[in-house]
Amino acid sequence: MNLLETLKQEIFSLGITDKLKIAQYIYKRTGELFEYDPLWIFSSLEERENLRKKKIDIRNVTDFDITCFSWAVLYNELLHAFHIVSRVKYIEEEVTNGNSTIKKPAHAYVEVFFNGRVYKADLTASYTDMIGIKYGLDTYYNCQLSKTSYEEKYDFSYVSEDIYQKDMNVEALIEKLKVELEEIKKVCHSTEEFSYYVYQKVGELINILKVNTGYVIGSKYVQALLKLFLGDGHLMQNVYFYNKDKSIYIAVHQITVGRVTHYFAYKKMPDGNYEMHEVTPEMVDLYYDMYSYKLSKDLKSSCLVPSLGWK
Repeated sequence: MNLLETLKQEIFSLGITDKLKIAQYIYKRTGELFEYDPLWIFSSLEERENLRKKKIDIRNVTDFDITCFSWAVLYNELLHAFHIVSRVKYIEEEVTNGNSTIKKPAHAYVEVFFNGRVYKADLTASYTDMIGIKYGLDTYYNCQLSKTSYEEKYDFSYVSEDIYQKDMNVEALIEKLKVELEEIKKVCHSTEEFSYYVYQKVGELINILKVNTGYVIGSKYVQALLKLFLGDGHLMQNVYFYNKDKSIYIAVHQITVGRVTHYFAYKKMPDGNYEMHEVTPEMVDLYYDMYSYKLSKDLKSSCLVPSLGWK
């Protein structure tokens, strides 16, 4: 795909001439077209070094998996092609290497400059804007950083509404689900029982939305929804199965009600979309036999003894 030429044609067809809106449009379109690279999550330190150096050719895109590093360079190059002033910024962290300490880039984003103002563009920050763009929700990390002397406050209008509009249907579905879960909560006999229904309903919502998010963004949105309905204190017990060579990634959520443990698997379906369905303990055992796996931080830090398949 010649991404640069495609964007030029789209922007021309839409009649967008304001440079800030062009930058916002490119931000939105990259959020739609690209997926967060799951290799970053399941990679070794050596593999991460290669991902930091990965560069995408804006005139011949063959790989639509990105990290903050590859996206920042891509977005900056696209802006320059439209004669928009910008630069890539890196956040560094100190890493111990033998007896010495060196600094390595831990995150990358882009600063964009318009009429004395500085805007921050950070598509991958906390996965928030990629979730927002793909699901038609708010975005937060495409905003103004500085103000002119005569302005009373910073302008956090984010993306112009004629460039990016939220999908009110998604917000309506979430609000409807909130009400439904409040009614379910009244008749549940325990917190665990209510949690099970929340996992069930979140899976139903994800499957209804049918959004082509890729593995990482979809699984992060599942986690965000669970926290939304169960609270930040909810302890998630997840196992992430993967086969990097075959690009297979499955997130399994475990929830126990009484003495019965239930499993919900977020995985790719035959149509290419990821969905979340309850699976049998036997299926989870099969995942252990077939794939490599890693545990969630919540599960690793808990003192719970898993009831099945934890090898």
